[in-house]
Amino acid sequence: MNRTRLFLLAFIISTASFTANSTYSTTARVTITADLTNICQLSLPKNYVNFGRLTKESLIQNNNITTIIPINITCQGGFNQQSLTLSFIPQARNGHNGLPTSGILNTSLANVGIQLATNDNHYSQTLINGVNAKNHQPLTFYAPYHLNVSNRMDLNITAKPIVINHSDPITAGHFQSGLNIVMNYN
Repeated sequence: MNRTRLFLLAFIISTASFTANSTYSTTARVTITADLTNICQLSLPKNYVNFGRLTKESLIQNNNITTIIPINITCQGGFNQQSLTLSFIPQARNGHNGLPTSGILNTSLANVGIQLATNDNHYSQTLINGVNAKNHQPLTFYAPYHLNVSNRMDLNITAKPIVINHSDPITAGHFQSGLNIVMNYN
């Protein structure tokens, strides 16, 4: 039994001398944080449009039942203007009528659509997308409109319920549609 104690004592001494000759290291930690924000913010002061009660006759006669949808864009300094685009994407539930250049959203009611158009005199300077960037022209869906903006821009688009095909019937009922407005900065 004494031999075992002697062996353990020798092992402890040799371990202590090994530890005394080894290198010493320590660890310190640093935490790095940041808040990532968008350079530009897109807001819609009016994100719900209700035309109320309409008559079939007012749609057929194409009366001026139009509402304005404001679009506000606010940017912080130090961004590249050529990299900012705005796109208008019909919501999947109804899509659009005809070509994407028609600016007509389908609705949940057959033969009734929503005509969307530009509504600002400065669109030709603000939205650069060929002919459709001019005032009172139908929106082109999916196409990126390149924005020419400094730090703040207020745009308007118009929404107007219309009859898609005057030779097809219209039935009374509730209708709805939707549009996603997407701003990209590349």
